[in-house]
Amino acid sequence: MQFKYNKLFLSNQFFFRKFFKKDKLLFEKKLYAYIEKFLKLIHPKKKFKLKISNRFSLEEMASPPLALNLYEFICNLSKPKKVLEIGTFVGVSALTLARATDNKCKIFTIEKFKEFFEIAKYNFKINKFDKKIKIYNGDAINILKKLKKFKFDLIFLDGDKGKYTEIFKIIEKNNIKKNSIIIVDNFFFHGDVLNRSPSDKGLGVKKLATYISKSKKYNLTLLPMYDGIALLQRK
Repeated sequence: MQFKYNKLFLSNQFFFRKFFKKDKLLFEKKLYAYIEKFLKLIHPKKKFKLKISNRFSLEEMASPPLALNLYEFICNLSKPKKVLEIGTFVGVSALTLARATDNKCKIFTIEKFKEFFEIAKYNFKINKFDKKIKIYNGDAINILKKLKKFKFDLIFLDGDKGKYTEIFKIIEKNNIKKNSIIIVDNFFFHGDVLNRSPSDKGLGVKKLATYISKSKKYNLTLLPMYDGIALLQRK
């Protein structure tokens, strides 16, 4: 290890909670409440009208409020006119991106599974964003062939982790331009990227990390929040 900072980068590690006077087991709860109050975070169910999947909860699959706040912040800074999302689930992140951008912005989102596609499509309609958000049902690799002509200002990659590198290379070839911003979610894939022999999905994420780290095309940073969020900007 090059730097001895492994105990000095997470806010719940001892160094950053040594002045906390209450039960240490309460630290994470108190810290999140502080963040939630400071940023005025709102649960997606209170921000949007949402039909939810019976298969997975929002907490399991959808981007959490703090991450959604980050995406809103990026939209406010970059003011994208075309946004691509891969991995819609029930539409929470797409709705957030639609709400955070102006009326001239168009959101394209791809969902592989028919069940989630139908729920997201319904959620876009009842929240009156169905004209702004165009949703596709199918494998991202196939759908991206239909989107070859589009250059996107902002891309949110959160789809099939096993195919992350393949999807990224298609986007890199056809859909990005100078200053395009790419958000890659689940960059740690529940810790699987740290294993010597990760699962197919963990390996897919790890391969993308290796590919990006060797590239000189991007400005990049990595946020160790939730399951890891990588931010890239095309130079």
